[in-house]
Amino acid sequence: MKKIILTLFFAISFHISAQQVSTDTKAIELIKKTGATELFESAILQIGISVPTEKKPQFLKEANTSLDKLYSDIAEVYNAEFTPQEIDELIVFYDSKLGKKLAKKQSALSQKAMLIGQNWGMGVAELAKTYSE
Repeated sequence: MKKIILTLFFAISFHISAQQVSTDTKAIELIKKTGATELFESAILQIGISVPTEKKPQFLKEANTSLDKLYSDIAEVYNAEFTPQEIDELIVFYDSKLGKKLAKKQSALSQKAMLIGQNWGMGVAELAKTYSE
């Protein structure tokens, strides 16, 4: 009886673990399709600009290895916010012509929006200053 219960426990644990790996894999696939890969690779190059030339290959190897953990951590966030079906739908979107265009332009759009937001924030701060005096 103990063997049957133990076997069932391990079978269920393995099934849940396999589902998690599958869910994480899908979320990581989505993350990469959004254009994040290029942003992270660019960040690694920017951060490593001060690394001496002779040490750069080892730095790049270690930094690129760290991406696996980063993707896994971000996948947890996506899995908490989206159902597996929604992640599949987003993957389909990012495989579409429009999705690919969005992924390609996302970084530039974010930078421009951030600048607009900063300018807006400074304007609101100036407005608040007039009410504070």
